[in-house]
Amino acid sequence: MKSDNVNEFSVDTRRTGPSEDNRYQTSDVSEFKDIIENGDVYRDAASPGLGPVGGVTPTLPPDDVASPELGPVGGVTPTLPSDDVASPGLGPVGGVTPTLPPNDVASPGLGPVGGVTPTLPSGGVTVIPIIPSARYGYLRFFNGNVNGETIDIYIHNKLYARNLYFRESTDYFQLPAGSHKITVYRAGNRNVKLYEQDFRINANTRYTGAFSGEVGDYSMVFTITNCKKKTGNIARVRFINIAKNSPYFDVYLDKTVIIREFYYNEVSRYIDVRNGYHSLILTQSQTMRVLLEEPQVYFEGGRCYSVYILGNNSSVPVQISILEDSF
Repeated sequence: MKSDNVNEFSVDTRRTGPSEDNRYQTSDVSEFKDIIENGDVYRDAASPGLGPVGGVTPTLPPDDVASPELGPVGGVTPTLPSDDVASPGLGPVGGVTPTLPPNDVASPGLGPVGGVTPTLPSGGVTVIPIIPSARYGYLRFFNGNVNGETIDIYIHNKLYARNLYFRESTDYFQLPAGSHKITVYRAGNRNVKLYEQDFRINANTRYTGAFSGEVGDYSMVFTITNCKKKTGNIARVRFINIAKNSPYFDVYLDKTVIIREFYYNEVSRYIDVRNGYHSLILTQSQTMRVLLEEPQVYFEGGRCYSVYILGNNSSVPVQISILEDSF
């Protein structure tokens, strides 16, 4: 890896000797002759200067440690004494990672071709695994069984809903993504198991589990409630039929049919509805017999709703429950 701290000397900063005036003041050649003959040039360490072509790194006495400098072609890493640990520098071609003493732990650097990861000592190294963050989904329950049975709901033998009455719903529970065992008991009595099912939850997904049916034929209908809300005065509405043993329905909103022959366990798509009160009518398909009429159903703009159709059209009349799907 290239160091950001490599010094880029300018012409001026390379000149560590005498000033321009002093270097070229003398006209007596004998002074230079005396210096050369007496060997004075070797008594002082040379300083980097500019040669005819580019930067030149002078030879230093053996007692000094050289520092990287620019040579005629590119960066040069000098040879260091054996007692010192070399640092990576620039060689004639690219980065060079020096050899380190066996007692030191090397750090990754750049070799002649690419990155080099050094060998670490066999002992005293702690490996920390990278564990992805847990992912969660969300689940709520709705009690729509036609017997009106009050229920308790357990997930992996842990109580999540106690005394859930007919037409009541819970808040959303956060659960890890994956498979979960869901068991429904008669409220306050774990000796009477009404229903059990394994259900897989996906991360970042919201679900509603609607408990429906009647004695001996219970079920739970799971629907995804990740509704994309509209802004302004538009609400989004869908219908879910959990009315056991009921006929097919035609669904009218404001006297306009929006669903025909709506059967048991069917889930409609979301439709856009303006903000405000609306009339809702359910009729038996083909006969036009009115089974339910709600003249004042309110939907608020910017929200999502699921309209559950309940009952069995005999002992329990057809009715609706509306849950908001907005989170």
